[in-house]
Amino acid sequence: MKGFGKNSGLLLWEHAALLWGVIWFVLSSTQALCASLDGAAIMAEVFSRHTDYPYVFEAQTLILTDAQGHRETRKLRRFLRIEPDHTTKLLWVLDHPEEVKGVMVKIIRAPGQKAREELFLPALSRGFSPGWGKASQGLMGTEFSPEEFMKAPGDLIYERKKDQVIKRVPYFIVQARSRGLKEDLRIHFIRKDIFFITRTDFYTLDGRLIKRMTRHDLKRADKQMWQAGMVLMENIQTGSRTLIKTDRRIFSRDYVPECLFTRNWTDLGDYLFNTRKPNSRSGGSKIIGNEDDGMRGAAPKWDGGPAPQTETQ
Repeated sequence: MKGFGKNSGLLLWEHAALLWGVIWFVLSSTQALCASLDGAAIMAEVFSRHTDYPYVFEAQTLILTDAQGHRETRKLRRFLRIEPDHTTKLLWVLDHPEEVKGVMVKIIRAPGQKAREELFLPALSRGFSPGWGKASQGLMGTEFSPEEFMKAPGDLIYERKKDQVIKRVPYFIVQARSRGLKEDLRIHFIRKDIFFITRTDFYTLDGRLIKRMTRHDLKRADKQMWQAGMVLMENIQTGSRTLIKTDRRIFSRDYVPECLFTRNWTDLGDYLFNTRKPNSRSGGSKIIGNEDDGMRGAAPKWDGGPAPQTETQ
């Protein structure tokens, strides 16, 4: 065949050698770049890749397991809204089982300020401060504390430790401690290939392991952004565990309207549970909202239906 003489073969070998040279150069450059990053730079890359969208709705399953292996399952909705001034607003709404239905937790944190927490109990028909300020106090009976959902990059001081390879996967190891808080010390395990934190160990200052948080079922959400479908928090001291499983995730302003954080608790309960003006539409799980808000599907409600995949709107 024409074109496959000695010169052509030599040319192919030259191209192959050039290609391998480029690959080697890229890998070497990447390794050199990784080696030069300090703890703060690594965490800056983590936050830049995986920062939440400004409007996120999630339908979640919460599984609580005590040291004896007894399990309790709850269904809830989570609303996240990040304002242009970087104020973070979170709202959890419990839907199941019946004895906790209607319980709501709201946390709002403005940049440079402490988080404002409020718990609403339907039996009392009012909200109050639950006193979850310390990292050792669990949110809604879970092993998670509010700060694990609200920590900002500037809250912590980072120090890179020796890298590790676990099950053939290379990790950055970064120690983080709070500014001005002596009780808060943690170690992040960050996958080098995607700069994603898959494990965080929480320690006391004298080196005792308190809790361990691991992220599972990783999925690409957008380009370099990854998110976990399940998050497990294990209390090493008590043996209890909390698993949060995201059944549905939607990125949309319409699903997290401002009224969720401005209404009084009674009106908010009416809005979320449609006690005054129900309106539904089908398609997988039902999405229910009030027509008078001018925003269809603004307050999604879990109804036990199948959980569709992540959506972006």
